[in-house]
Amino acid sequence: MKKTLFLSMMLCAIVALFSGCKSTPIVLEDRSPVVVLAVVGNHAVPWKEEDSQSDDSDDSGGEGVLTSLVNRVLKGNDVEYLAGYDRLDYAVGSFHALLSENAGMKVVDEKVLLNANAYTSMTENILNFMEAKISATNYKTMLKIGSKRARMIMEETGAKSMLLADFVFQKTNIKGNRWTGEVAALVTMKIIYLDERGKEILNKEYVVTSAERVPIEHRSYDQEALVDLFPPTIDAAINQFIVDNL
Repeated sequence: MKKTLFLSMMLCAIVALFSGCKSTPIVLEDRSPVVVLAVVGNHAVPWKEEDSQSDDSDDSGGEGVLTSLVNRVLKGNDVEYLAGYDRLDYAVGSFHALLSENAGMKVVDEKVLLNANAYTSMTENILNFMEAKISATNYKTMLKIGSKRARMIMEETGAKSMLLADFVFQKTNIKGNRWTGEVAALVTMKIIYLDERGKEILNKEYVVTSAERVPIEHRSYDQEALVDLFPPTIDAAINQFIVDNL
């Protein structure tokens, strides 16, 4: 009897181990209305580090506080840097449109959230500054929220669930090298999804490379053309999240 029980427990553990490799869909339509609470990301567009290109030590995949401050001074005419807020503002609009059109959800109007007392009275954590992130226009730079505050915001806005999105925008060498080849837009999107109790029910990353590429010649490429690749890549990442949870 004990041996049978032991074998049954081992079988359950093995099944749980393999089933745990795949996240359970949260069925977005069942969690409508949703409020898009935060959309944050990095300001500059660094190169994604590759082992074969480790000699280029001036770029990094992240953006610390010091790097962010230096960028503000040195990248005043850098179109990739200047488009930082545009990327996040686009992402907010894309979440609202695609969640409605492709997931069948009602999305709380942006003005309703931004005017909610539970939202406007929030104080941003100093750790948010340390992450050197920026947020979409008029939104708080928020990486985490307590369950109590989340419930207060959802109650005031009429939402039944809450979404936070943390983006990393990079450029990646697709063909050749950084002297001559092709560069693409790379979007890494982490989704944190909360239920009506303010409990985190999803924390997952989606990584998408742009379908189009921009040629590199003599280490130069059309920066505006690269900037234009980010919106459709953001859409693709959001749609991946939606398809995962239909």
